[in-house]
Amino acid sequence: MKNLTTAMRDGDLWPKERMMLQVHNRVAKEKTGKEILTEAEIHALGEGWRPSRNEDAREYNRYLEGANLMGTAEIDAQTTYLGATNSLLRAGRIIDMAWAKDGEHVLDFCKRFNKEEIESEEDPLDLVLKNSGLELERVIHRYAFESLSEDMKKDVLALYPDAGTERQYLDHEETLAEAFNGKRKLTTEAKHKLADLIVASLYNKHASLFRKLKSDSEFSEEYFFSGYYGELPALEILSKWAFYNHQIPQKAEDLLRHLPEDKEYASDSEEVSDLFDAIKKELTPRLTSYAEKHKKDIGEMLKETLLKWLDEGLFTKDFTPIWNSNGKETCNGVATKLPHKEVFKDWLKAKRKAEQTIFGLIDTGELKIEDRVETIKRFRNEEDAFTRPLKLITGESLYSLSGDYSFAADYKKQADDFAGLGGLIVFLRERGFLKQYAVLLKFLELFTRLSKIYEIDLTYKLTPWLAAFKSDLEMLNGEIMMLEEKLHQASYEKHGAAFLIEILVENMLIDLKQVEPDMGGAERYFTEFENNFGSEF
Repeated sequence: MKNLTTAMRDGDLWPKERMMLQVHNRVAKEKTGKEILTEAEIHALGEGWRPSRNEDAREYNRYLEGANLMGTAEIDAQTTYLGATNSLLRAGRIIDMAWAKDGEHVLDFCKRFNKEEIESEEDPLDLVLKNSGLELERVIHRYAFESLSEDMKKDVLALYPDAGTERQYLDHEETLAEAFNGKRKLTTEAKHKLADLIVASLYNKHASLFRKLKSDSEFSEEYFFSGYYGELPALEILSKWAFYNHQIPQKAEDLLRHLPEDKEYASDSEEVSDLFDAIKKELTPRLTSYAEKHKKDIGEMLKETLLKWLDEGLFTKDFTPIWNSNGKETCNGVATKLPHKEVFKDWLKAKRKAEQTIFGLIDTGELKIEDRVETIKRFRNEEDAFTRPLKLITGESLYSLSGDYSFAADYKKQADDFAGLGGLIVFLRERGFLKQYAVLLKFLELFTRLSKIYEIDLTYKLTPWLAAFKSDLEMLNGEIMMLEEKLHQASYEKHGAAFLIEILVENMLIDLKQVEPDMGGAERYFTEFENNFGSEF
């Protein structure tokens, strides 16, 4: 566009440019509160201008009419936005009502949203079945445990109190047994493979996310040293690294500074727990600093530690795996009736039998498995979400499975409970706010086209409206996820299911990316602007 002062002095402005300047002035005033034109300049551009040709007058009037129509379209767009926001707010109140219920009452509330009541073509139960299932390895583990005699269950629980529901301990013990393969000494290949597996179990793939969230917990560290690998405490690996590399604290105050002052302990175990935590807090930064100073990878350092320790007796003299243990005592203070190795043999037999049953049903097509990913969206940006790969037995195959299988029976009861959540989500999806959002997207397209004609961004109001709506919808989706967690608890309290359903609720949420722009109330404006501007629009 030409220099305004010179152009007005020379009378060298096209009719379109005269109107564009006035639109730019209006935009500046609305965005900053200040105009870029004086009253005299505005008058000279419009009312004070006397076109010498009819063609100039017609062109000016065309862009003036477009600017006036744009103001009306903006009002309709705002009305659409306010309607969408109001409808979304009412939807949120339904979630609030559900959240206010406790126990079975929340299940009963959600069951009101069945297919007949919400009058939807989409079956809420189908939505749940497509986005849920049972984790394959958990089913095998639990099915094997359920098949054990009561005495054997007690022995397994003596080894690890959570072994009935948590498979990690026994899986680690099985890995150790496979590594040794019945021999007293590991092969070089088995030693390296085992060291890699143990280091991988310590690795925290979400460390960068916790650091981004400015968390000062151990989860912000690349490796954390809680838990066990079989009988081996992870903290012992860190301590062994410190011993090998002369990083053991030499002064009492090195550990005392991590302990709470003047704390009265209710038990020895509580005091020991705090001491272990102090060791971890002292040694973890030393590990990181050592790696940085010597330009080494922490994982490689830990592997070197494990390889050296394996040569010196790890899993042969220290922390003997249960496959090779004749003992009956446990660190939990409850002895097993059978020697550890006999308990482990019986466990493996039960697990192999469970695998035979489950994989047999898969081979016949009665059960189907899928690789899915659970995305836990508890943060603002999608990239900040936790992800967890899952190998699921599909909900559809479990729900239709015939025969007396406890895992299928547990799944069906829970799926029926969650059908209410599916119905609630379907009901919300079909509310007016999504239809109005679709019209808003069309208005955005309208003002994007007009921005090119008037050579200035005219979406500056619509963009924040859409952003605010998206933010409000994210809050609604967050409330749906919290409700799903509450339903999990209520369903468990009702049925006491041994096989817990996996719900991929993030795939059931209201997704604005799936909403296509819809003409709705914007149609008349597209028609009028096309008539006014022709191919330029």
